[in-house]
Amino acid sequence: MVLALKGFKYEYLAPLKGTAMIAFPDKEGYVQWQKTAEILNEKGFEIEVSKLLENKEYDDGWDLVDVLNYESKK
Repeated sequence: MVLALKGFKYEYLAPLKGTAMIAFPDKEGYVQWQKTAEILNEKGFEIEVSKLLENKEYDDGWDLVDVLNYESKK
């Protein structure tokens, strides 16, 4: 599964350069986001990529909004 990194690019994140950030990728997106974060960090960013969803039993492709919606309906 290839997940798009639509908002996870230099052009969008440039105003936040120098600010510590934690990125929360979709489930199954950690590896791709980590690679992108490494490239951006070489350009002066401070990005950590969370494995929060990777370690949970949610469906592939779910993001934080999906999780919040699901959990709020329990």
